[in-house]
Amino acid sequence: MIQENILKNPLVSIIIPIYNTEKYLLRCLSSVLESPENIEVICVDDGSTDHSLRICEELKERDARVRIFTQKHQGVAVARNKGLSLARGNWIFFVDSDDVVLPGYYNLIADIELCNDICIFDVIWGNKKYDNERENERRFIKNDKTFLITKMFESKSFSDKARTSLRSPCAKIYRRKFLSDNKIEFPQNVKIGEDFLFNISAFFIAATISYKPVDVYQQIDREGSATNSYVGDMIENDILFQKELKRRLIQYGIYDQLEAMYYSEVKSGIMRCLRKQIFYRGKKKSFGEKKKLLGQLLNKEIYLEGLSYKDSNKKRGLIMKLVKYKCVLSLEIIMKIESRR
Repeated sequence: MIQENILKNPLVSIIIPIYNTEKYLLRCLSSVLESPENIEVICVDDGSTDHSLRICEELKERDARVRIFTQKHQGVAVARNKGLSLARGNWIFFVDSDDVVLPGYYNLIADIELCNDICIFDVIWGNKKYDNERENERRFIKNDKTFLITKMFESKSFSDKARTSLRSPCAKIYRRKFLSDNKIEFPQNVKIGEDFLFNISAFFIAATISYKPVDVYQQIDREGSATNSYVGDMIENDILFQKELKRRLIQYGIYDQLEAMYYSEVKSGIMRCLRKQIFYRGKKKSFGEKKKLLGQLLNKEIYLEGLSYKDSNKKRGLIMKLVKYKCVLSLEIIMKIESRR
């Protein structure tokens, strides 16, 4: 039986935002609940229309560590912030409802030094096989914060051997008091890149961040996930992200140092708009509709500024030129080739 004091004072609060993932949710929750008793699992149902909520309720009947909260559909940022506001543990661990944690994960994430504000772990992507060579354990202090943020912009880890995504909040453990004291949460008006913005603030403000080269998390790609889905208002959402990203870089005094990387991210945003809205393969649009959307994109000052920066990536540089001159047919061919890879 789970002791009452553990239910009230868990070591780790595991926050799981949920939206229409009934096919994967039981697998996710089962992996999390295999751990010892000293956790709470906060399931925030974001207005699911499938059986996701029922699955949570059935598990709660069998395991008192499961806590369920519901809200109308407002997006993952709002759901995660709700979980943060309700968490009681000393540490916060985010899990996506279509992913799994690996056996023994609890002992690995619980074995952290108390001086850390954040600890980063390794991830397995899909069923990918890795060699056994790993990065050594590392500790990052305040002088390293720009280095970590630079690696985030490059969509890289901090070494070729480390297997983690710095942009994602998953496979990391955050001290709850550190987050609450510094009012670090996910920007609720941003639907694209909210993870990136959250970690920029967390990494910049943290006094000490550790990295432990152990696999605790498996990220599973699936069709229909946010990564692979159509976004009908991608341009508008990406503009909100780019503006908030620039604001935070200026706020932390690192914009001048990272200006070139910022505009590279703007170009990556243009690529996202091409893939997920304008030329998304699952949504048929006429030639005129695609040209109109390119015109809307080119009407945005941030994108025009980004296009004026020389691109070191020759392939992307060519695509940016085609965007600038609204070459619909050429872009459509390139996007079709890209979608098959």
